Amino acid sequence: MSTLTSREREISRFLQFGADWLDISPALYEEAVTKYEEISRWLHDPPSGLSIFEPEVFPQGSFRVGTVVRPAHRENDYDIDLVCLLLIERDSVTKADLKKLIGDRLKARSGYRKILSEGKRCWTLSFPDKFHMDILPAIPDPNRNDGYLLITDKELLRWQSSAPKPFSEWFYTRMQSVLLEAKRAYATQNQANIEDVPDWRVKTPLQRAIQILKRHRDLHFRDDEENRPASIIITTLAAHSYGNEAEVSATLDSIVANMPAHIYRDSSGDYVILNPVNHEENFADRWKGYPNRPRRFFEWLAAANEDLTSLNEMSGLDDITRRLEPVLGKRFVESAVAAYGNDLRQQREAGQLKVTAGTGVLGSSGTSTVLPHTFFGA
Repeated sequence: MSTLTSREREISRFLQFGADWLDISPALYEEAVTKYEEISRWLHDPPSGLSIFEPEVFPQGSFRVGTVVRPAHRENDYDIDLVCLLLIERDSVTKADLKKLIGDRLKARSGYRKILSEGKRCWTLSFPDKFHMDILPAIPDPNRNDGYLLITDKELLRWQSSAPKPFSEWFYTRMQSVLLEAKRAYATQNQANIEDVPDWRVKTPLQRAIQILKRHRDLHFRDDEENRPASIIITTLAAHSYGNEAEVSATLDSIVANMPAHIYRDSSGDYVILNPVNHEENFADRWKGYPNRPRRFFEWLAAANEDLTSLNEMSGLDDITRRLEPVLGKRFVESAVAAYGNDLRQQREAGQLKVTAGTGVLGSSGTSTVLPHTFFGA
């Protein structure tokens, strides 16, 4: 791991503050957990005909791996993807009946019925100005170990393999040492035992970098959602490319540069991005027959490299904000600037703010201490 300059550390702090704004708040996270646990209890309640199937509702996707971002077009409505697992044998239920079983039970509760809508594969519960929860029906995959599921395609025609729990376990192994260090720092700061710090309470540079990349993607493809790369592709390629960098800026540099190395072409010339825990699944399947999708993906990656990497080479915060506002949004930059300025003020008042000789970079790791302001100007 290379030695970081004071400028790199401070740029990373700025990016982290922006990602804090993108992320779901701890209070809203806990509320979402309460909601889906309540849904699980309702489905499992003995009067329910589903209770014999031991329904379990749990998160998948970005909520499970800690990379949730607020949608660019509705900033107060987070997407939370859930799985509803029923212990039913594959040959005992059709795809349509599986979906109907769960939908009928949700409709039986008036509070859910009012906010419930039906999609092609899932049921959605909408909690205005907070989040909406997509509940995807699933059954165990009889041919795989624990954690592997069967879900339906959008036409309810085929069973498809899915492995949200094994995938999240793989994802966390890609940042295990950095995650442990983040939890240790959190425990020290909050006078807690490290064993009592849940993974979701801290964020690693990999998770922050993915959130920033997803925000960049959302704005880059705002007028071309048909060709927008799926979050699972970005998350998988980023995790493969992560080299345990300790700062967000270095992580962005590394993963953007190394993502293409984990994309392959098969004998037919089709692109392949393998699910790391299920090599039968190709995350780039939706690119087949749509040449614009891989083309636009690589165009976006080139734009991300231009917009988000080598920020430490810029002359100052003003230049960085000018570069980032068009590609990450005004609210991202404003929130980062406000939080960064507040952090510097707190460091200064605590006598912890330092300046690096020769560069003028402010932060906690400079060479000279900046004296606190007083009402007398001293």
